[in-house]
Amino acid sequence: MRQEAPVNRIVLEWARIRAGLTPKQAVARAGIKGLKRRGLDAEERLVRWEQGEERPTLNELELIAKAYRRPLLTFFLSQPPRTETGLQDFRTVGDRVTAEISPEFAAFTRQMEALQKAVRPLVEEEGGKPLHFVGSRDMTITPSTIAQLIRRELQFSFRDQQQVQGSDELFSIIRHKAGEAGIFVLRKADLGSWHSTISVEEFRGLAISDPIAPFIIVNPYDARPALLFTLVHELGHLWLGESGISNFDALRSQPADHQEREVFCNQVAAEFLVPEAVFMAEWRKEGHRDLDAAVRFLADRFTVSRVVIARRLLDFQQIAAGTYWELYNQWRREWGTIRERQASREGGPGYFVAIRSKLGGKLLNTVIGSAFAGRLSYTDASRLLGLKVDYFDRFYKG
Repeated sequence: MRQEAPVNRIVLEWARIRAGLTPKQAVARAGIKGLKRRGLDAEERLVRWEQGEERPTLNELELIAKAYRRPLLTFFLSQPPRTETGLQDFRTVGDRVTAEISPEFAAFTRQMEALQKAVRPLVEEEGGKPLHFVGSRDMTITPSTIAQLIRRELQFSFRDQQQVQGSDELFSIIRHKAGEAGIFVLRKADLGSWHSTISVEEFRGLAISDPIAPFIIVNPYDARPALLFTLVHELGHLWLGESGISNFDALRSQPADHQEREVFCNQVAAEFLVPEAVFMAEWRKEGHRDLDAAVRFLADRFTVSRVVIARRLLDFQQIAAGTYWELYNQWRREWGTIRERQASREGGPGYFVAIRSKLGGKLLNTVIGSAFAGRLSYTDASRLLGLKVDYFDRFYKG
């Protein structure tokens, strides 16, 4: 006998709309079937459920919950949740949103905000105090000034940067320095498996500007030269006290394509990594050389990728746009070849290395340390991190 689920029709419709799906897209995604004996197709059935004329079975509701990336209990609430997110959408020009929010990404932002809220009291219990730099500046001062303030807080001079071997190592060091300053930095863009991977077109970076436990999440599926820019870009948002979603591609975008604050934070990142005064002085010494040789030299000098150097040259009108895009496309093909080569290799980073890369040492140490200290149950700690309790000891000792 068919048993209907006492679903709230208002919440059912709200969840579909929040997932950005039409009724036709929703039933296809959920795998809802039509009823031939009644002459109803799947879309008509969903509309009837949303109008309260009929109700789905529990199995059908479970399919919908999975498709919308919502907990099953959501559909039994008396009304839709009031506060969905505290994040601003920086991916807009004027009032126009430049990227859709998929059900996966909506679920991801909820997951990250819930994680930050759960970690905050752990930091307070450890004696964490409000961080003075979060929200300490606004856009009335120059991007270069904020870049200098970030360097001072991270205790990482430009001379220190020049001693680093490559942009990957530079990313790791800045991430570690940010952690020491009290900032959690994650490299994550999925819901726990590659099936839920979130595109860089949806987000490249995300910042939660909390004074006790600020979070930065970087999309690791972006091109490697862009990851470093994104990290420092999001640090800029923390200094401005802004929580939000970014998808500014510093290597491809034009400033006019983005909000003023996004352009500003991109300038912060550019000034941090490749300060204009130092860069132009070096270019005046090296610019007479073959362009490729000069770009390689400057990339080594500033410990960034060649494309970042080329972009700075374009921004300062030292090379033509056509030259930049020719170089960009050439290097993009090289990145593609490298990725294919890496993907074809057997194996990859070990489980523990991959998890530490994704979650970051600061988050692992905070959560697992709280569990070992008795401030958090092992069950809750494993739920927050998505790890088995058996792995805690190895991560903590590592």
